[in-house]
Amino acid sequence: MQHSCLLGRLLVMTLFFLRHKKITALLFFAALFCILWFSFTQSAPTMKLNTQDTSFRLDYLLHALAYFVLIVLFVVWQFSWLSAANRWIVVIALGLLLAAGTELGQMFLPTRSVNPYDLLANVGGLSLGVLISLTHVRRQALKMETE
Repeated sequence: MQHSCLLGRLLVMTLFFLRHKKITALLFFAALFCILWFSFTQSAPTMKLNTQDTSFRLDYLLHALAYFVLIVLFVVWQFSWLSAANRWIVVIALGLLLAAGTELGQMFLPTRSVNPYDLLANVGGLSLGVLISLTHVRRQALKMETE
């Protein structure tokens, strides 16, 4: 029962953002600003989840979540523009450029360092966002063809 309620809320939110492109654009640029801000300002304390065998840095989840949200907001904002398949290549390339650029740019900051696991988390969130968004766009295209 809780899953259907959550899916219903997500559907309502998606429909809201599809109808209000300016709000979605604003949220996209706010998310982009946050990614750039946190990538190039002084590093935050690292949160870790310790188990008996290993330690996992929770900020990797934040990296993945940030890039996931960014790509989903872009897809919702530019839904009609993404109807052509070759445009997905542009979205993926720009996302990878941003993910790699923010990590490699930290090489030039004295308070930051490059972490390949951060890059993997960035790309993981980006990839998940692209896969889910592409699946959604294809379903919408099939739905429009059958109507």
